Amino acid sequence: MQREAPQEAQAEAGKAEMLCEALAEAARAERRSRLPEAAVWRAFAAADPHRSRGDEARALLLQRLEVLAAAGRIRLPARGGAGWDRGLRPSLPVWVQVVQQQRAEPFDPRGYPWAPELSFVADMPRIEHPEELMAIQRFLAGGGRRRPIVPMRERSIQLFGDEKRLEQLRRSSLFSSERLSLETLRCAAVSPPLALEAGPPGSGGRPMLILENHHPWWSFCQWNRRHGCYSHVVYGAGAGFGAEAVRFLHAHITGADPRREAADLHYAGDLDAEGLRIPWRAAKLAEELGLRLLPAERWYRRMLEQADALERAGVVLSCGEPIATGPELEWLPVALQEPVRRAFAAGRRIPQEVVGSEELAAEGVEG
Repeated sequence: MQREAPQEAQAEAGKAEMLCEALAEAARAERRSRLPEAAVWRAFAAADPHRSRGDEARALLLQRLEVLAAAGRIRLPARGGAGWDRGLRPSLPVWVQVVQQQRAEPFDPRGYPWAPELSFVADMPRIEHPEELMAIQRFLAGGGRRRPIVPMRERSIQLFGDEKRLEQLRRSSLFSSERLSLETLRCAAVSPPLALEAGPPGSGGRPMLILENHHPWWSFCQWNRRHGCYSHVVYGAGAGFGAEAVRFLHAHITGADPRREAADLHYAGDLDAEGLRIPWRAAKLAEELGLRLLPAERWYRRMLEQADALERAGVVLSCGEPIATGPELEWLPVALQEPVRRAFAAGRRIPQEVVGSEELAAEGVEG
């Protein structure tokens, strides 16, 4: 592979720095740190007018933005989200946030009059998120404690101008034990609404079936309309099936009467490590709420059988690497644990789509 010449690398680094200065100047002129895509292009043209046109301009702009993001000079939207313009290749961010540089003088947190909720900051050896901490300080000092509880992304954009920033901070040390919490910031994590379809007349009181993926959910809805084995068929939305989703189902089942006896929840998802980890975690909360989240043994068994049939027909499901197992495997019925353990050891991942519309068409009420 041909390496970039030192002189060329140095020149490109200088161009990236010029782009950073142009972005900072635009942010000052517009009095906002987050710049839309059109403003980013104007800054690019100001920094390098000869190379800001032509077929390679998008790739060059993206390259320089990624260099600046890696250096912490700017912040880009999360990859894979809605914050990217995919109309042409390569995709470009629809906004760029200019990161304000820290003052040259070191900030001593020990002498600052922090709000009681932020008193732990004075004992931190190093402050990693000074701008965010000051935004939270202003929120608390400005009457934030009396604000209503709102969805987390709404509070995040009020605090930081970035609706996803608070989700990122929740994974940092600021939210470790006895430090910040969402309740302190008067907000809550909310899950996407669950799609659920009621079964036909006469299915009331029967278990709910929760499916990890939306294509199987569609197929099972069709099947349940004919057979009515489940009171509802629920789309669990993959890893989104967490605490908020379980509480949603609990409220839906109990309705206005919290003493109402709730039917069991049956769950079926992919047979891989994450596919088992999702219901294993959710089952703990369900138990606290008086619900039972049980493995849908019938469908997990059919998945194993169908996977064997596919491989006999020459369809390879193996991913080539053994799949690590943990305590989540014990959530499955005892009779299925060993077959699943053997499949994982062979590197076989079994998506729940192996039991689809055609397989369900051959299933009766009892299977």
